Amino acid sequence: MEASSKGKPKDYGSHDAPIYKNYRKLKDFQLESLNWLIRSWYEGKNTILADEMGLGKTIQTISFLYHLYTF
Repeated sequence: MEASSKGKPKDYGSHDAPIYKNYRKLKDFQLESLNWLIRSWYEGKNTILADEMGLGKTIQTISFLYHLYTF
């Protein structure tokens, strides 16, 4: 699928961050990574999410997949 046919990506901020278990929200640096993943998807770029251990790659990936499911 071409990037142009996917539309404009949603950009999450702290006010509309996805909520997960026990009403927790993503931290600012996790939102930044989530937005980067979403933009990369809409641009058709292959990416690898990598950072220091314990910064929430799993929840960022789950949030990204949930975004794809809902939008």
